[in-house]
Amino acid sequence: MARTAIIVFHGIGQHQEFDTLEGVAQALLDREGGDGGVTVKLVETGERAVAAATVQLGGEPVDLYEAYWSPWTKGKAGLLTIFWFLLLAGGRGLSTILFRGAKFQRFLFGRAEEFRLSLGTGFVLAFVMAFVVAIFATAGALMWVAVGYGTAVMGLPLFDQCFLRDLRTCLYVLLLIGAAWLGVFGALAVVSRGKLPMVLNVVLGGYMVSTVAGLVPLGMCVRRHWMGHENRPWPRSCGVESLDPWLDWVAPPNSLLRPYSDDATLGWFVLTLIALVVGLGYFFVIRERFTAYMGDVVAYLGAYRINEYYEVREQIRRRCLALARVVMDRQDKSGKPFYSNVVVAGHSLGTVIGYDTMNALLRDSPETAGRISAFLTLGSPLDKAAFLFRTDSGTGLSVRTRLLGALQPMISDRELRERVPWVNFYSGLDPISGSIEYYDPPSWGTAWTGRVVNVVDRRSSIPVEAHTRYWGHGEVGEVLWMMAQPGKFSAADIRERAGAMK
Repeated sequence: MARTAIIVFHGIGQHQEFDTLEGVAQALLDREGGDGGVTVKLVETGERAVAAATVQLGGEPVDLYEAYWSPWTKGKAGLLTIFWFLLLAGGRGLSTILFRGAKFQRFLFGRAEEFRLSLGTGFVLAFVMAFVVAIFATAGALMWVAVGYGTAVMGLPLFDQCFLRDLRTCLYVLLLIGAAWLGVFGALAVVSRGKLPMVLNVVLGGYMVSTVAGLVPLGMCVRRHWMGHENRPWPRSCGVESLDPWLDWVAPPNSLLRPYSDDATLGWFVLTLIALVVGLGYFFVIRERFTAYMGDVVAYLGAYRINEYYEVREQIRRRCLALARVVMDRQDKSGKPFYSNVVVAGHSLGTVIGYDTMNALLRDSPETAGRISAFLTLGSPLDKAAFLFRTDSGTGLSVRTRLLGALQPMISDRELRERVPWVNFYSGLDPISGSIEYYDPPSWGTAWTGRVVNVVDRRSSIPVEAHTRYWGHGEVGEVLWMMAQPGKFSAADIRERAGAMK
């Protein structure tokens, strides 16, 4: 009897084992209807036991496995490494657009294929890079102020107190503006229950623009105070003059937000406390968010450029490939393969890991190719990985590029791609995801059977949060439900149904 298995690869920030598998099981049960329920078991292998969940679809059992890789990336990439990695990736993309005619080449199915980029892509890249710089600059300035005031309180002033005073006031104003934008965003998201996606996008965009614009007053403050390279370690040496006149309007001299004299004891105490709390809090929030999400990306994709993460990536690959081989090598009592069909499904960075695992499996065990029946990607950064994080020079013709392409059956084996349906869900409100275009040869046209079927997830309504909402949407459940029943639905049926969802 033909039996199907689904190997699930979780995404970034999902550090709890089996969370994604639970979402997959629920999506299938919601589409199936009824009270089928889920059973769990341990699959014994020669080396270790592997946990699996089983759902009943159309009266037939479908086994679910999760490739869990999070522990190998958690905490590996530091904040500074993430910052430079993002800047270098964005700079590489901008360089391609500005200096290489807005086009780059990839080696697909035995030939170089050219892809063209729009100027809009360059604008988005430049803006995102500026936003990343602004976030890190704000966090760094807050830490500078916090350390400066902390040491001054202990009688060991390290920095120019006049500079700290005006930099602090500038930061407070910028943080109040940012907090106002985020407060409006949160209130609208709750009140509207996510039914105003365009308005939420505008508000979030306002926050990002104001954060980027904040680089201007921060830069002016730094430039004006450091032009003379004068170090004034005590507040009384500042006087009441202002080197940033715009601050006089926002916070008048000797006000609670901007004490100038030593006599303003309450002001100095309050602001020192606020600087320490806000500065440290903002820094650690940024550190936690960036390392929890982008740290995973850097630790895995950065291995191509940063040697210290090479072993991290290889550990993930070995673990995921080992699970895939357990599934593929499992046999029934007669010695035949236990699974006739295996579906690979991934979310976020898990789509990249799933793609690599599938290529390794197909490359090392080509006899298993006939049993891989479908590939589902949700919120995938695969296109960004192909463009921003590529390691070739962009010509697409080097020997190294050709060799790397040959190691990926998904972009070198035409028959495989035409047989295995690849469906990708993405959302315009999900900044990590995108339509997957760089894995299909443009010269073959849109009528090619093996093209990735890209589906816009229109159920998502809250920006950024959309990245974690795919499994709960009916369209995703329906496509996976069809993939899990290859005896009832052919590859053509799956492509046609997914295509109709566009």
